[in-house]
Amino acid sequence: MTSTLFSLHLKILDIISSYVTDYIWEHEPFTLYPSTINNTPNPNLENIPCLHGQTRFGTNFENEWFIVFLLTEISRKILQVTVRVWDSHGEFLLFENASLLPSWLTPETSKNRVFIRFGEVSIVHQGNMSLGSRLIEILGFSQSSTFDVGAPMYVRSAFKKRISEYPERVKLNMHQIRVQIPISIAKVLQHEPCLISLAIEGFCNRDDGDLMKLSQKMETFLGRTESTVDGDKKEELVRVSVRMSRAMYVKLVNQKSFEVPKCYPIPPKTDSSFYVETLLGMKITCGSEIMYQKIIREGRGGKWIATLESIKESLNKNGYFKGLPSGSNKRRRLTKRVEQYYLKSSVFSRERETMNGPVSRIDEILLLPNSSVEFKGLGLLPSVDDAWLYDEEDKSKLAMLERQKQIELFSLKVRLKKPSKRHVPISLPKKDHLQKVTLIGMEFRSAMIVIFHTTTLQILPWISTMRILMMSSTP
Repeated sequence: MTSTLFSLHLKILDIISSYVTDYIWEHEPFTLYPSTINNTPNPNLENIPCLHGQTRFGTNFENEWFIVFLLTEISRKILQVTVRVWDSHGEFLLFENASLLPSWLTPETSKNRVFIRFGEVSIVHQGNMSLGSRLIEILGFSQSSTFDVGAPMYVRSAFKKRISEYPERVKLNMHQIRVQIPISIAKVLQHEPCLISLAIEGFCNRDDGDLMKLSQKMETFLGRTESTVDGDKKEELVRVSVRMSRAMYVKLVNQKSFEVPKCYPIPPKTDSSFYVETLLGMKITCGSEIMYQKIIREGRGGKWIATLESIKESLNKNGYFKGLPSGSNKRRRLTKRVEQYYLKSSVFSRERETMNGPVSRIDEILLLPNSSVEFKGLGLLPSVDDAWLYDEEDKSKLAMLERQKQIELFSLKVRLKKPSKRHVPISLPKKDHLQKVTLIGMEFRSAMIVIFHTTTLQILPWISTMRILMMSSTP
């Protein structure tokens, strides 16, 4: 079974690699692990062997639906795979058609019944499998049954429409800006572009406590020295291009109330473009300092991903080596498979490792020679026009409001004896009233995927992580 999961995982990595290369994730990248390596017991999964992962994406629905697109592609290209995806509020694939769903399908009865198969949404009807059926029974039925387990046409149509703009939409949702930042930050982002999301998160989630005071001193970054032929001198700012998602840029620009560190050289506002570049760079630098110090205080500075030796140890505990003596030919062959799998999959897990334990990686980069010369004379890409900014803010608020409305409609089914068969349009505020809307922080954490050559994705309530589990039905 472990070898099957290894093989399945590598196939999946091949499928998604072209889509996720250079993608800037909001909090954590999309990652999968075989359950036999990173065992996370979950009573809802009935100990079914699977691939699993976890991805925080906060309130960025683009990240959520991009992951759904990836899962759909996986199920379309590996026909033996079934995907189940849910979030902190339940079966979000059903939300957009909540008022039209059959009366038996409620937040309680839909659990373990909504899947993605062959690139489509499918729902296992209660008439085929009773509401008390176990997950493994439902998955087995959906794999082997000749019955139609597809979702109603309106559900499938809404699903297709929702992901139809991907992967092209990924490029549209990226934004590029020029900023003035310390050489140390420039080097960190040069080597690890993914850390821009943690820097922005650090700045936007700051408070007025000790961490904010530390960011005023800038000891980790701006307080460093630069090596020159004339000796060491105080670190200077360099001009670089930085990529981030539009959602990140909106957050960064909207942070207007803050105290500029006295040690950060802000130019006069008369030089408008240079001023904006430096101000944005200051936010990124402060956020990086806050993120760095916070992670050290929380004791999360070390590397997060399992090493090859820890993987072997975990596999041994799970019976992968079948009690074979060390040095035997069969054990050596099994060990070789593990090593090959580790080498191929670690390319994708490295980004996850960096974002979950960034301090050790940052320290490695900061040990490199610190010179502004390598950043001068570079052909910098220009800042992209941000005329879309205010429309994007409105779209973001509308998306949040629409999701809240969908959740309410779906939850209402529990209290209604006979749900209306007539479509109830979602009522949203007019654009002029959007600025008056106070949005509750909708944090999503933990989307789960199960693959038996089947996949399940879940997001747990009011947190911010997507967990994925994939299982294989082949022995």
